[in-house]
Amino acid sequence: MKYIFGITEKKSTQYKKFVSGSQKKLSGRSNNVKLAYTLSSVLSYMTIDNYDAIFVDWTILSKNFKNFEKQLQKINKFIPLIIITNDSEIDSELFVACPSLFRVINQSTAVKIIPEILNDIILYNKLLEEVTPNTKSFIMPNGFKSIIGNSHVMLNIYKQLAKVSQTNFTTLILGESGSGKELIANTIHYLSNRKGQQLVSLNCAAIPSNLQESELFGFEKGAFTDANKEKEGKFELANHSTLFFDEIGDMSLDLQSKLLRVLENNTYMRLGGIKEKKVDARYIAATNRNLNDMVKNSSFRSDLFYRLNVIPIELPLLKKRGNDIVLLCLNIIGKILVQGSLSLHSISWDLIEELKKLPMMGNIRELENMLTRIIFNSTGPVLDKESLSEVDIASDHIEKPILDSEDVNYEIMPLRKIEKNVINNALIIYHGNISKVAKILEISRSALYRKINKYDLGKKDLTS
Repeated sequence: MKYIFGITEKKSTQYKKFVSGSQKKLSGRSNNVKLAYTLSSVLSYMTIDNYDAIFVDWTILSKNFKNFEKQLQKINKFIPLIIITNDSEIDSELFVACPSLFRVINQSTAVKIIPEILNDIILYNKLLEEVTPNTKSFIMPNGFKSIIGNSHVMLNIYKQLAKVSQTNFTTLILGESGSGKELIANTIHYLSNRKGQQLVSLNCAAIPSNLQESELFGFEKGAFTDANKEKEGKFELANHSTLFFDEIGDMSLDLQSKLLRVLENNTYMRLGGIKEKKVDARYIAATNRNLNDMVKNSSFRSDLFYRLNVIPIELPLLKKRGNDIVLLCLNIIGKILVQGSLSLHSISWDLIEELKKLPMMGNIRELENMLTRIIFNSTGPVLDKESLSEVDIASDHIEKPILDSEDVNYEIMPLRKIEKNVINNALIIYHGNISKVAKILEISRSALYRKINKYDLGKKDLTS
């Protein structure tokens, strides 16, 4: 393994200790570590020989980073760049998407975590060697296609994605809400030989169960009341493409059995139809529910589970992704700033460390919401630990509204009726906003949709 280590000529004792410690860690895993004191030296080394990674002090990058990144992309767009910043802040220049960026670390922890980074660099380079040329074009040091992050756990998932995308095997994506299941499904499709056709999706949680069948199979004119013309279903649209069943755990048992028959025979029939149609589709399913438990309590068919669970891909919680949070924060902030007329000078390491400590049960989606609120409430040029204190972290747990006494029914009634009334009242108070109602009732959006269908509350004007 060969590395370039870009440093300044600072004379402080602390800096010398950082340089010697880092150099020792790098040399312990390599017989070729080149020291460089300028950007031109780093680029010169790159043109002469092939290196596995570049470690560089932000001090020598800060004045000409964009140009350096451009040159680096021309020489070797796959080489990982590890930037070492001072112990307080990360400069706003890094809010702009930088494909070469593998990690951003602070000087005080650099020596300690270099061995971990080297292990990830080895895994990353192994991934590049194993994938097809087409797939390799989607891999960059900062992630895989549109997926940001290169922690050890994510690099292993990229390896799975690269392999499964070259097959037609049915794939089941498992992961909590906000962990990126839909993004993974899209990536598999657009790396496959079906990428020329549009990915077709059915969100089993968002569409009422009584409408899912017609959405999936389509229908003939006159098949039922209001069927004024024929309609193509998802199977028909997905022929020669990929059909993605999002939140498959929310599909009704009746529809599960009908889906199973299609997966087994590759044939289906429109509602009201008399002629079977053949389908050639690749199937991907995703869920945030525990299908094993659902099979045990008979709310999900075991035979369908085995049909779907051919190649399982389990996405990690955000808190399990280590330093991916740094890259994700920089990427998210960059996107937020592009959308508005806001400007920031930097983000502090203290804030990032505080964000790492938060539960983030909403995963990447919650991190994005949190950073948006922090930026919105921030009054200075630096996003720091104090910025977090100005944001109501508990705002994702909206205080339950109290109805006027005349609206409260004190009559003892069945629990089913109480639950229906509570959901109905919440929908009225929050004007059908599903996200707010789900938070207030402390249930998932998919569970709320199921209850809305169960109690026939779906005629209200619902929003996301």
